[in-house]
Amino acid sequence: ISASTTSDTMHIGVSGAQDLQGNVMAAAANVGSFIVDTNIPAVTSTIPAANQKGVTAAIVLKAVFSKALDQSTLTDQTFTLRRTDTGASIGGTVTYDLATKTGLLSPSGLDPDVTYEATIGAAVTDAIGNRLSADFRWSFTTATQVSKASGGRITNDVINLYIPPNAFATEGTEVSIEEVNVDSTTLVTSKFLGAKSLQTITLLGPAVRFKPENETLDTKKPGTLTIKYGSQPSLSSVDESKLAIFRETATAGTWERIGGTLNTSNKTITTVITRLGTYTVFEDVAAADGGVALASFRAQPRVFSPNGNRFNTSEAAISFTLGQSFPVTVEVYNIAGRLERTICRDKVMGPGNMVEMWNGRDNKGRLCPTGLYIVLIDAGGNENKLTLSVLND
Repeated sequence: ISASTTSDTMHIGVSGAQDLQGNVMAAAANVGSFIVDTNIPAVTSTIPAANQKGVTAAIVLKAVFSKALDQSTLTDQTFTLRRTDTGASIGGTVTYDLATKTGLLSPSGLDPDVTYEATIGAAVTDAIGNRLSADFRWSFTTATQVSKASGGRITNDVINLYIPPNAFATEGTEVSIEEVNVDSTTLVTSKFLGAKSLQTITLLGPAVRFKPENETLDTKKPGTLTIKYGSQPSLSSVDESKLAIFRETATAGTWERIGGTLNTSNKTITTVITRLGTYTVFEDVAAADGGVALASFRAQPRVFSPNGNRFNTSEAAISFTLGQSFPVTVEVYNIAGRLERTICRDKVMGPGNMVEMWNGRDNKGRLCPTGLYIVLIDAGGNENKLTLSVLND
C-alpha cells in the first residue's frame, strides 16, 4: 500500500478459487476488512505560542496533535527543551493526555528573560506507527523579573510597559504577558459612567493581559503603557481620534476607561497604569467628563539619561489626568527659565490618563546638558509644574 493511499477501510473479496478437484467456490464479496491509515500525525497548536514573549517561568508546555499518539514514543528524549543562547538542555517531566491528544512538558526550572526552543522529534508516532514528517520546533521567551531598585521594561510586538524604580513593593516581581484574542474578548456591558448610566464603546484591540493581575504599582510611580493598534483589521471603521485604553474591571466583561495620548503617525496610544491586568483599545465616541480638571501631574522616572549611559530608560514619561477634554501645552524650561523644548502645544486630549514623552532634547534636537529642568503644563487654563533631572555624564 502506497503512502499516498487515502485512509479508508479496505474490504477483502475472494472469487475464482478452486479446490484440487477443480470445484469453483462461489464469489465472496466481503470476507474480511482492515483499516489503512496513512494520515501522518502533526502538531496543530502549542502553549505557549510560537515566538511568544513574556511567558511565565512556571509554564507547562503543551503540544496538541492532530490524532492520537502511541504515548510510549512521547518521552523526555522526543519532547525536549533547550536555551537558545547556550544550547543547554532543560530537564522536565513529559506526560500525554489521550483525551485531548496533548503532550505536556513540565520544565524543571526556567530563567527570566531567556529564549527557549522546544522540539518534538520525528520519532513520535501515532498508534499504528505513522511518524511525524519532521522534527517540530518552536521558541518562546520567558517573562521579565522587575528589579525594585531599577525598574524594568516588558515588551512584545504590540505593547511596551515601562515600570519605574520602586514601583513594586517586592524585589523580582515577575510580569508575564498573555495576548488575548480580540474575537474572544468579552464585553458583557458597556462602560460605566458614574453610578448608573452606561455608554456604548467599540472594541478595536489588541488586547493584552499582564500577570499577576492583582499586582499593583505605587500610585506615585505609575507604569507607562504603550499599545500599537495599527495592525487591527477594524481600524478603518472607527474614529481614530476617539480611541482610548481601557482596563477590564474585577467584573469580567466590564471595562473602565483609562485614557491615553495618541500618536497617529506611529499608530500608538500611551497611558499610565497603577495595576496589572487586562488592557485593550476601544473607540469611545462620547467620553464622559470626570471630576478634577487636571490632576496627577508626574514624570517617570524623575531622573533619566537621554544619551543612554545610565539607567534603563532614555526618556521621561510626563503623565497627567484630565477630567475632560482640553487643549494641552507642555513645555520644558532650564533652571535659568529659558525654554528648551515645547513637547506639545494646544493638543486636544482627554479625558483620562494622558502621557507625553520627553527624550531629553531641545527644540533643535540637541541633547540637553546635565541639570534640573522644569516642566510646565497648561490644560485649558489649568496649570501645574514639576522638576526633572537630566544626567548625560
